[in-house]
Order: sequence, then C-alpha cells, then structure tokens
Amino acid sequence: MDCAKSIPQTDGKSNCQKLYEYYLKNPTADNAQIMTDLNWSRAAVSRYRYRLKKYGYIDYELSPAGKVCAVEILREYSPEDEPEETVGFKQNTYRQIAAACLERINDPATTISQTIELIRELRMVLKEVM
Repeated sequence: MDCAKSIPQTDGKSNCQKLYEYYLKNPTADNAQIMTDLNWSRAAVSRYRYRLKKYGYIDYELSPAGKVCAVEILREYSPEDEPEETVGFKQNTYRQIAAACLERINDPATTISQTIELIRELRMVLKEVM
C-alpha cells in the first residue's frame, strides 16, 4: 500500500498528504502532538510517516530513545507520483487468496495435512499484505 492508497477523507486528501502538510507547519511535532491534532492512532502516524519517507517526501532521524527528531521536507508532495493502481490490485489479489484459504480451512472435507499446507500458504499471503 502506498500514500496514494491511504484513505481519503471528505476533503479529498490522503492521510499521507495530511501528514505531509502537517509536517510543513510543524516539523518538530512528536507523535503525541500529531495523534491529538489529527485524531490518529500511534500506528497510523508511524505508518504514514514511514510511507512519506519511503517515497522520498521527507527524512527524519531517530533519537537514541527511538523518538523522531525534526522532520525535513525533501520534495513537494505529489500523489500522482505514486503507483496507486498496481498496489491496489496486488492488495486485492492477496486478500482474495487469503479469503479462499480461510474458506478451504473451514471446509469439513479438508484434511489435516491440507489444513497445515493452507495455513502455510495463508501465512505467506499475509506476510505480503502486511
């Protein structure tokens, strides 16, 4: 999943774009401040900050305590730069595979060895999705 696929809100901006714009105004904001101001969970802040860094929009360093120091903006945000369709297709495909595996696992006709193999396959699929 990429920044362009993050859930758009009523204003039409992705969560990555919201965080990017937040960092433009508040480059030294910590997680607690962002969580409060954007009404997000700690996991959401980390997820979208990671994606912004991955796509080259921002950079940051971690303190020895593991906290984010000041964020540096590297380039202007542009959702058009991100491969939205490929990631969306891949995510949907993996979800369909996972659903099919779960369905077969719950089928009473599935043997124990088949169940074990399906669980292995499901673990590989979930590893790709996460």
